[in-house]
Formats: sequence, structure tokens, C-alpha cells
Amino acid sequence: MPEGQTVSAASRKVAELVRAFSSGISERELVVEAKRQFGTLPEQRLVKLVAEAVRGGLLIASGDLLLPVAPQELVRPAQVASERRQPGAESAVAARLDETSVLRTVALDVESVVRTTATAPYLERHVYEAAAVRFGADREWVAAAPRWRRYLRFPGDTEELRDSSVRDAVLGQGVSQQQAWTELRDFLSDADVVVAYNGTTLDFPVVCEAAKEAGTSDPLSAVRPVDALYLAHAMWPTAPSHRLQDLAIQLDVSRSGLRAHTADSDALLLVRLLERAAAEFACRTAELRGLIADVCPDSDAWRLLRELAEGEDANDREPQVWEYAHVTRLLGAEFEQHTPRRTPGGRAPGKGAVDVPDVLRGADGRVEPTALARVVHGARVEPRPAQQEMTATLHDWTDRGVGGLLEAPTGTGKSYAVLAAALDWLAGGDSRTAVIATYTKQLQSQMAKDVQDLERALPGILGVADLVKGKSNRLSLAALTKTLAEATRRRRSAGTARARFSQRIRFRELAVFLALRLLAAKEPPPVLDGQIGRPGGPARLLHRLHRARPAALVGVAVPARR
Repeated sequence: MPEGQTVSAASRKVAELVRAFSSGISERELVVEAKRQFGTLPEQRLVKLVAEAVRGGLLIASGDLLLPVAPQELVRPAQVASERRQPGAESAVAARLDETSVLRTVALDVESVVRTTATAPYLERHVYEAAAVRFGADREWVAAAPRWRRYLRFPGDTEELRDSSVRDAVLGQGVSQQQAWTELRDFLSDADVVVAYNGTTLDFPVVCEAAKEAGTSDPLSAVRPVDALYLAHAMWPTAPSHRLQDLAIQLDVSRSGLRAHTADSDALLLVRLLERAAAEFACRTAELRGLIADVCPDSDAWRLLRELAEGEDANDREPQVWEYAHVTRLLGAEFEQHTPRRTPGGRAPGKGAVDVPDVLRGADGRVEPTALARVVHGARVEPRPAQQEMTATLHDWTDRGVGGLLEAPTGTGKSYAVLAAALDWLAGGDSRTAVIATYTKQLQSQMAKDVQDLERALPGILGVADLVKGKSNRLSLAALTKTLAEATRRRRSAGTARARFSQRIRFRELAVFLALRLLAAKEPPPVLDGQIGRPGGPARLLHRLHRARPAALVGVAVPARR
């Protein structure tokens, strides 16, 4: 329906007829009822009137049912657009979207099959199921039409759908792409926010592209997107996996009545996961919750979590401006829950003799790389002549105080040879220091993991070891604190790089994530494949935050591992 067009009187009569059925009525039942009420009414005419009522916001299509819209919800996009074009006019929806009203939120999930293509980007996705679930603090709105779900006709060979029940549903219940995305657009017509898990990378662009190919408008164009994966990383930053199903299992989120990797079940599971996140968020200190609210007042993600935790009261608080000292005290109080890395008055970092037991030494009394490898990989490790020769050479150089160059192929065991020489040197006196510099971050991470694994045989080795990052690969706690304080100012100056970045919501969301991750990391996270924590996890998250350029946070080092 063209923007601003009013709904016809005939369509309104059909909507009034549906209103008599508060729990909804199917189109077939409506045809029978309409003929009873209005006499002869061509079915095609009725279908057009129903479609007009849905587009006009008088009815909601939910699955196979038509649902009436509550009277207070009868402000719809066409009316809103008309009102917004009038100078000085403030529409009901615009008023509802202010900071004092709760968000109307929809969880979205799509299931698709991936096919490779001969041209860039060399793959295409075909959606075969889509589902949406209303949730949030607006309970009346949620109850009016809680769910929408459609199977979509699948182009080509349905044998690609390996689940026979899904294949049968697609063949028997599948609708056209155009119908599905039109229905989804109508279902989202009065929503504020749509949430998907990994939506930035998958669901949002897939739906947009599918609707474009179907020749219909983007169903998500009138709602603001939120990627729940960001909230998952922020609330559970140290989780071993942030996949939706894995995280739900780790947190013991109820999966009762749900079937993994189906759109309706995954959308419901997402709602349950966000409700768990809200419950845990509510357990955080009031000061920390307040800081997040003031740093990200325009973040739909954090506003949603606050509303799930506190209801309408979440929007009653007055925003505050935080001074640097105030943020420092808050973070300091949170860090007091962490076990101190080193005690005051103890040995200086990187200093202290290393006690190497005889079991790790060879016949000549020097630290032996094969013995080190056996601590980590077990007794099956066999001596490597090239590795032993390399270690002997390094021992000789350290004895004579000279330098040299060694070259060895992959698989020689260079890491353990270097560690053997370093440990042997450190065992000779408590004033000695050994520095192992690597060419790549991946090799550095491998060496750090080797040192951590050797803690079993060398208790205390981690107490005198530090993993040191270069300036571009470490986080400044001081700069992060200043960033959080600066972000609470409504009028942010643009005098510094940090202040300019603070004007961007993605950058402020990143700052909150980094703060929560530091507070949650009470133990050194595992080093895997060159990344701290799960391989690729934080790196992918930073990419999803639209490359917020955390260079503004670089400065004083906060060691990632000690």
C-alpha cells in the first residue's frame, strides 16, 4: 500500500469481523464467516481486503491465523509516515520510541542451505525456514501475536535438506519467498528492534538479499538490528564456546521442547538465553549497571538487557556523567575480587632462580629438551638428534657469552630446544633474565602455552614469566578508564582520537565489552592458535563491531598472561 494511504472502509469492516475472534481465525474460516455476515462476497475480493488490513496494521498474519490488533496498537507505518511529514507533528510511534517507553523486540532466526557458485562470493544461501518470536517488557504487545513461522519453497533438489521431516514440511507447507518476506515485514511492522544470533554476519544480510531476489522490500528496513552474539561475548566472555547451542548447554539454559537448528526453536532458545543474560546482568552491582547504561545510552543491545532485567523501571534512571576517578574506583572495587597475580614485597617480575629437577636434566646435567617434551606430550616422545645438537650449541653459546645463528626445518623441535637453554640459564642464578623473542604472534602464543604446560614439572615457573606484547597488541587500562568516563558525556569533545571514537556507538560497545572481559578473566585464559581464548572468538567479534579501531585504547600494558 503506498505510503500514507488510508485503509478502505471495506477493509476496516473485515478487520472488525476478525476482532470478534480474539484468539485468531484462519483465512478459510474467515471466508465462511464473511459470507455469513456480508452475503455474497467474492473470495478474491476478501483476500485483497485482508491483505490491505494487514498492510494497514489492522490485522496481524501469524502463521495460518489472522489476529486482531489491540486498539492502542493501531498506529502503523503508513500513518506514522504521514504524520512525520507534517511539520511539528509527533506520531504515536515516535513518542513510543522515546527513552521512557520499552522496546518492542522480535527474535529472528533463519535456516538455509549453502551452495557453491562459480562467481564471487562463490556461495549462495537458500532459506528454507524462517521464524520470529516477540519478547520483551511490553507483555501485552507480545501476547497479541507471539510467533511467526514459515517454511519456504526450496529451489532445486530438496535432497539437500537431510532431515526428512524438514524436507516434508518444506514440500507440504512451503510458501513462496515473496509471501514469506512480506509476512515477516508485516509481523515486524510495529516492532522497534529485531535480534538475531550472529545476525550481523548471517541472518540480517541473508534476509535482505533473499527479499531482494524475491522482488519484495527488505523486511528489516524499518527495525533496528541487534546482534545477540555481542551480548553473549560481553556477558560470558570466558566461555569456551559462544555457539548458541553450546552456550545454552554450558549455562544450563532450558532447551525443553526445542529442536536444535530449526528456526522456531532457535529463536525461542535465543529468547531464553537473553533472559538468562538479563538475570545475570541484574546480579551485577548497581554501579556497574549504571556505568554501562551511561556509556551506551543509545545501545539497543544494552537497553534491551536492562529492560528484560528491570522492566519499565530501566528507563526511569537519570543519566550521569562519570569522572575518571569515579570509574577508577568502580573498576578497582571489581578487580578486588581477583586473586593478586603477585604479592607486594615479593620477587620482582621476571626475576628469581628456577629450580629445575634432575628428571629434566640429561647425563651432562644440562636441561634436556626431550625431557621437557615428555612432560607435555607423554613418555612416547623420542629424542631428536637435530634438536639435541641445537640445544647443545645453545648451551655452549650461553656458557661462552657469544651469539650465533641457527637454522632448522619445521619439526626439529626448536621451541623446546630454546626453552631448555633458557631454563638452564635461569637455573644458574636468581639475578638472571631470559628473553625469548618470536617473529610471529602465533609462535609467541605457542611458546606461552609450552611454558604454561611446563608448570606441572616446574612449579612457580609462571610466577617469574611474563608474556609481553608490543604496543599495538595490548590494552591500556588507563586509556580504557578514560574512554569509559569520556563516553558518559552527552556532548563529547572531538579534541582527541579517543573522544572522536567515543562518538561512535560501536566503539563504546567495544569499550564496555573490553571492561567486562577484563573483570571476568580471573584466571589466565588459554592461548590457542594465536588468539587469547577460543580460536578466533574475540577477533571475529571485533570485526563484527565494524572495526571500531581500538587503537585509541593502546598504551600501558595489561599482560594477557603471566
